[in-house]
Amino acid sequence: MERPGEAEFDAREWNLFKPIMAIGEATADPDIVKTLIGFANEAYNSKTEALNNSAVENVILRCLSELVRTEDWYELDLIHRHALDFIKQQGLNVGVLSKDRLGKLIHDLDVINDKDRRVVHGRKITVYWISPEKVKQVALNYRVQ
Repeated sequence: MERPGEAEFDAREWNLFKPIMAIGEATADPDIVKTLIGFANEAYNSKTEALNNSAVENVILRCLSELVRTEDWYELDLIHRHALDFIKQQGLNVGVLSKDRLGKLIHDLDVINDKDRRVVHGRKITVYWISPEKVKQVALNYRVQ
């Protein structure tokens, strides 16, 4: 079965929707098919919005999309402060976001090009080389809006 062009979803979502679509097509009523696709699009968009507001990976990608404007070194402390402010301003609940958890998330999301540990004014810091293009690509893969 071919995915209709009006469907705003693909991959797993399309595979889950195929049986419903098959029933709709079996009726041979184009209005039923159109209604089913509209329903599926609404459900998919609602699910995507919920993930963007609750899944910590999506929240961090939204935060990085806002913070990373140029390809440069970004200090973990700066990213952490920005993420905490972002979460608070958006009224989101992603659990406790320690610097260690954030560092692991950033690594697991694969948005960094390089990582370095430095000593600045006698203080050990972690910095990441991040480009806005890489953040944008990962955000697109996660369907972050």
